[in-house]
Amino acid sequence: MRWKIGQFEFCDSKQQLIDDGQVVQLEPMLAEVLGYFCRHPGEIISRDSLIEQVWRGRIVTDNAVNRVIAKLRKVLGDSSTQPKFILTLPKKGYRLIIEPVAMDNSPMPVVERSVAEPPSSRQRSYLWLFLPLFLLVLLGGIYIDLTPDAQVVQVEAITHEGGQEYFPAVSADGRYLAFSERRPTAMTLQLSDLQQQKTVRLSSENGWSGPADWSHDGSQLVYLHTDNTDCQYILVTLDGLEIKDQNVIYRCPAGSFGKMLFSHQPGQMLLAERANSDAPYLLYSLNSLTGDKQLLPQPTPVLAGNSQFDLHPKQDWLLISSPDGELQESFYKLDLNTGGLSLLFSLDAYVCCAVWDHNGQSIVMMSAPPSNQLLRFSLDGAKQQVVYSATHSIATPMRHPNGADYLYSGGQINRDIVIRGLADDSPLTTLADSSLDDSLPRLSQDGRYLAYVTLTGGKQQVWLVELASGQRRRLSHFDRPEFLTQMAWSADGRRLALATLNSLFVIEVASAKTHKLALPAARISAISFVDNSILAFSQQQQGRWQRFHYLFTNQVVEPQDSQTWAKAYHATDPADNLWQDQQQRWFHGDEASIQPLPVSNIGLYRAKKVGYSLFYLTRTADEYQVIQYQLKSDQQQVLISSPDSAGIPDFDVVGQHLVLSLPQGHNVDIYQVKTRP
Repeated sequence: MRWKIGQFEFCDSKQQLIDDGQVVQLEPMLAEVLGYFCRHPGEIISRDSLIEQVWRGRIVTDNAVNRVIAKLRKVLGDSSTQPKFILTLPKKGYRLIIEPVAMDNSPMPVVERSVAEPPSSRQRSYLWLFLPLFLLVLLGGIYIDLTPDAQVVQVEAITHEGGQEYFPAVSADGRYLAFSERRPTAMTLQLSDLQQQKTVRLSSENGWSGPADWSHDGSQLVYLHTDNTDCQYILVTLDGLEIKDQNVIYRCPAGSFGKMLFSHQPGQMLLAERANSDAPYLLYSLNSLTGDKQLLPQPTPVLAGNSQFDLHPKQDWLLISSPDGELQESFYKLDLNTGGLSLLFSLDAYVCCAVWDHNGQSIVMMSAPPSNQLLRFSLDGAKQQVVYSATHSIATPMRHPNGADYLYSGGQINRDIVIRGLADDSPLTTLADSSLDDSLPRLSQDGRYLAYVTLTGGKQQVWLVELASGQRRRLSHFDRPEFLTQMAWSADGRRLALATLNSLFVIEVASAKTHKLALPAARISAISFVDNSILAFSQQQQGRWQRFHYLFTNQVVEPQDSQTWAKAYHATDPADNLWQDQQQRWFHGDEASIQPLPVSNIGLYRAKKVGYSLFYLTRTADEYQVIQYQLKSDQQQVLISSPDSAGIPDFDVVGQHLVLSLPQGHNVDIYQVKTRP
């Protein structure tokens, strides 16, 4: 059905909104809500009605409904305070102000673009930037082929479980969907009959189950199940949703996750595993009848190693996605018959999980952060197409067995920046609450400014907030997607240092000028300022961490003694310095009197020492906690906790204030991208 809504035309079947000849491909949930408004003109629609009719009764919070309404307002260029389209009636619900007019069924234009984000109605000093349809910045100078070989006609959420659904796999006949559902304490394997809309659980309720892979005839399913003490692959024979038989066909090392695929050869499986929780993943072939396992030719493992791979739909070829020595994501083809391994191409971008396309002549993957596009690359990397642009994040794309469509896990990560005093009864005050991801909060040493990273402009950028006035301005102007992992202030507040996985940037705060340090591409960690003129950082070289100092006065990088200390986190007061040795154990104090920290559960998460208080992030069985530990009294308290299913929080402490990047929930569904030639 097509509707006229003010200056817009809306097609609910194609989930498209047209404005002056430009077509916006809506996120499915936005299209469903807008369609429901159009079918109930003039009515006051409660949140309960939306949850019952649009969310089909699955468990969602009012915040989830609020976020969809807020995103729909942005698409329409609407305001919550002076609405032209959607009116909020406190404690009652919502009403579509403009009378929708049903139109004829003439075809919509096929021009597509991403959802634009018009200027926010909130009184802020920054602009919501428009995310272009094509991310030209993935590779400088890359050639973009805009002629698609398949047109996206519909995108549909095919799971509505209320949790987080990952690793979609559809049976050969297209009827059954296997997926992993993450809950606060476990990840279970679910099997859904897409015709009857019925879902059953296949795995144990405990531990981690998935991903799964179907046999080529659709009669069997193999999946990973692992917990703290065991790791195994289970082969299940199915009759519809009923298990007819199941057997453990392989036991993997405890602490290994990985995945297993059916090969084109009967009884031959392909898998990734690691020897222990600290080892990289390696690729093997496995004879499921004899148990014989052979190491496959593969790229030299870097970071987590070779865990991402996909079997060609017709040939005995593996596509391997793996970082190279410079942490560029690289894509390799392995001929399983000859053992020949060849590099296809590399990308200087934080991307993941490439799969062959349906004809095996190109590859499909998600884009760099914010990862809201499906991209197709030619096998030499010289041509790139956008398959689909979404308004949410995209992960783990998979081919649909119908030979045309794709599946992926899609959801919106939403972390807000909040601040509170360290007193027990201090309330939380929100500092940044876009509907997208706000992260890496860092307070200046004088407590006047907050710097943080946000995705509101479609790419990660650094924003600065003056806490007293609330005034904001953008500091960074990255013209390509960067995946920022760390940020640190200089003591005088003049500089900010930023790190990606393999690059280091410095922003001059007053001028907002950004420059990239001339460093070899290698993994970077532990950035901090020794003083206003020296920046400390560590790089991983040949499996060990090496400490360095960058001197701003003469722009020289000087190596530091790293026989003992792998990382150093410098503070304004040297007594608050934190250190890690090559075994990743934590210490504190100035360089002349370093002592072990009396806590052991920090892991690799963030920690900061302020006087006699140690603040650190740790993880329990089902949540992350920010802990304040008193070094003098040997007492600790939990300052704040967050479910681990909502993502990892982050924090900073200056004076008597704690600032946090706090997850607001993270719902993930399985989506099907329906295409036609």
